[in-house]
Amino acid sequence: MIKESRIAFSVRQRKWFLKRDKNECQAPFPHVCDCDNPLQVHHIKPHGYLKRVAPGVSADYPENAITLCRNAHEMIHPDVVWARNGYHVDHDIFAKLRDQRSFLMKNKKIYWVDTWDRQMEVIALVNSSKYLVKHQFPVYTHRKKHEDFEESEE
Repeated sequence: MIKESRIAFSVRQRKWFLKRDKNECQAPFPHVCDCDNPLQVHHIKPHGYLKRVAPGVSADYPENAITLCRNAHEMIHPDVVWARNGYHVDHDIFAKLRDQRSFLMKNKKIYWVDTWDRQMEVIALVNSSKYLVKHQFPVYTHRKKHEDFEESEE
């Protein structure tokens, strides 16, 4: 059973996506790639949103994720940049961000920039269809202590 509060892919799943996407940012829009930070795996349709609009549908499937650099990911989630920039003034800003996102999701509205969602879904579909031929997608399992340690080293 998937915990409702879980919002991230497992370590094994993230590694699968990174290999599928050849450890490269797959953003379909113009941006300056951030090579100084590790690549991130982005849910195209987030757990919380899918839970509201399609109860019972998991967000963890190969065609719902794409590898992005930090700059590209921040273009999709500018509210995180806003919160990070305001944290020194308001230490409750991330709680306010979560509340705002919850309010929007409750009303079945998006909280991210969805301009490129369809393009990212197509990229994820094409990359997955090729990669799944030889590499099975790992089923989510609860993290073990060694996975948490391994993840923090990356």
